[in-house]
Amino acid sequence: LGASTVVLQTSELRQRRREAELRAFVSQKFVDAFLLSDEENAALERGVSPEFLKALEKLELIHERARMLLRSRQQRAGLEVLEMAAAKREDAYEKVYRFVHTKCGPLEGGSGSDGDLDDGTGDDSSARLLRESIRALRARPVLLKYCADEVGSARRAALVQSFVQALTKGGRGGIPKPIEIHAHDVLRYTNDMLAWIHQALASEKELMTRLFGSDKEEHENDEKYAQNNDIVNSEDSHDADVQESPDNGADAGDMSLTAREQSLPKDMASKLLNVIFDALCRPFRVRFEQALEPLPPVVTLFRLASLLDFYSSIMREHLGDNAAFPDMLLECSTV
Repeated sequence: LGASTVVLQTSELRQRRREAELRAFVSQKFVDAFLLSDEENAALERGVSPEFLKALEKLELIHERARMLLRSRQQRAGLEVLEMAAAKREDAYEKVYRFVHTKCGPLEGGSGSDGDLDDGTGDDSSARLLRESIRALRARPVLLKYCADEVGSARRAALVQSFVQALTKGGRGGIPKPIEIHAHDVLRYTNDMLAWIHQALASEKELMTRLFGSDKEEHENDEKYAQNNDIVNSEDSHDADVQESPDNGADAGDMSLTAREQSLPKDMASKLLNVIFDALCRPFRVRFEQALEPLPPVVTLFRLASLLDFYSSIMREHLGDNAAFPDMLLECSTV
C-alpha cells in the first residue's frame, strides 16, 4: 500500500474511533440520566433507608426527564423509561408509607420530651429518616394525609395523657408538683394549667413543623415563640403573688432548628396542631368550671377573665383564627 492510502485509512479509523467514543459517551450519559444503577436498584429492593430515599429521589428525577422526552422526537424511549419508572415508584412509595405508618406509633411519647422525634429510641438518625420519609410522601398527597392523621391521633392521645399526669402526678420525681395541689386557688390553678398548655404548645408546634412544615415556617415558629414567651414571662412577673410558682409548667423543650430542603403543604402543620389541641378543650373546661364552685369574688373573676383573654390571644397566634381552644378560653371568660 502506498503512503497516501495508509494515511487515508488511519484518518478514517481515527474518525470512527471518535464517533464510537462519542456514542459511548452519549449512551453512558443517557444511562446515568434515565436508569438506576445496580446499587440504587438494590436500595429500592430493601427497606427504607437514606440510600432508599436517595434512589427514590433519582427515580422522581428520571420520571420528570422521561416526560420531557415525550415532548421531543424520542417518544419511544420516553415511554419505555416512564413505564419502568412508574412501576418502581409505586412500589417505593408504598414502602415509604408503610414505614411512616409503623413509626408514627412511638410518637405517643410524653408531650414536650426531647425524644419526640427519636421514636422512643433516642437515635437522631432514625428521627431524621422519619422526617425525610414524610417529606418524600409530598408527591403522594393521599398517603401523606393518612400519615398526618396517624401522627395527629398519636399526639392527641399523648397530650391528654401528659396533661392529666401534670395535673395529678406532676413531673418526674414529683418536680414540678401536681397542678391540682392548688385547685383551691382558682386563679393560680387556672394560670398553672394554661402555663403548662402554653409550654406544651411550643413543643407540639416544633414537632409538627419539623415533620410537616417548611424551613421558613420553622424559623418563623422559633422567633414567634421566643417573643410570646417573653410576653408570658413579663405577665407572670407582674402578677407574681398569684400567678408564679416554682411548680408551674414544664420545659418547652429544645427549640433548635432543623434544616429544610423542600417544603410540604403550607397549612398541614397548622391543621394538625389544631386537631391535637382540640383534645384539651373538654379536660380544661371541666376542671375550670369545677374550680369556680363556689363562685369566687368579683375581683377574682375579673382577673380570671383577663388571664383567659391573654392566653387566648397568645395561643391564637400559634393555632390560627379558627382554632377551637382559644375560642373555648373566651367562652370560659364569660362564665
